[in-house]
Amino acid sequence: MPSGKDKDFLEFVLDQLGTTPGIVSRRMFGAIGLYQDTTFFAIIDDGTLYFATDGETRAPYEARGMKPFEY
Repeated sequence: MPSGKDKDFLEFVLDQLGTTPGIVSRRMFGAIGLYQDTTFFAIIDDGTLYFATDGETRAPYEARGMKPFEY
């Protein structure tokens, strides 16, 4: 189980996603990976939520000033 800032933020994120079926979290490289069933879609690290993007979805995130996850 994560601790501190990530634990509190994970609880908040899971609450917000509460109506989405199949959401699970797993420890991942010192952070927390979020999955819907077996599909990875986000990571929480140091109290920040990062969504997985691709060539089609990256531009709108960057246009809003969102930064990529850096390990």
